[in-house]
Amino acid sequence: MSYSNSDFTNCPEIPQVLPQIVRRESLPSPEGEEIFTLPRWNCFCCRDTGIVRYHLAKYAIRDYDPKRDANPICQRCGLGSRWMHLKGNIDMQISKDTCEKLDTWDRKNWEESLQDLLENNQVNKDFVDNTVAVIATSKSIRRRARTHEENQNAQYKHQLVSSDRYEAVQSEEE
Repeated sequence: MSYSNSDFTNCPEIPQVLPQIVRRESLPSPEGEEIFTLPRWNCFCCRDTGIVRYHLAKYAIRDYDPKRDANPICQRCGLGSRWMHLKGNIDMQISKDTCEKLDTWDRKNWEESLQDLLENNQVNKDFVDNTVAVIATSKSIRRRARTHEENQNAQYKHQLVSSDRYEAVQSEEE
């Protein structure tokens, strides 16, 4: 059974509410959205889990083995309280001061790694752009690069053809 709008004429006025969005990827993304963003966690020591990350715990606990040893609890952000019910499987030896130092150290490492990644991507992008330009020039029938005016004209014609207005413009020009 289908309903038309007239079926709801006797319905009382119902206030509408905003939808609760579940899929964030369906939201429109802002123009110029950054590829690399800062992490969403606040504490680099545990990444907001409450348990000190393995690669950091091995600096604070001698011979640390996550398969054998109890989980070291982060004292910096207070999220370690989530794990207090696991008595006998948590390690409270790492102090807040040590967690602060691990957080600072890992935060610095994150920034350096991100900077290296961005620099490497720029180098790779430049290399690919130059290689594509060389190959395109060697394969092209054209013996010289387009002038600025020729490039603008080609882009205009491309937009016309892409938007199905090409025939209309061609008939106007004739």
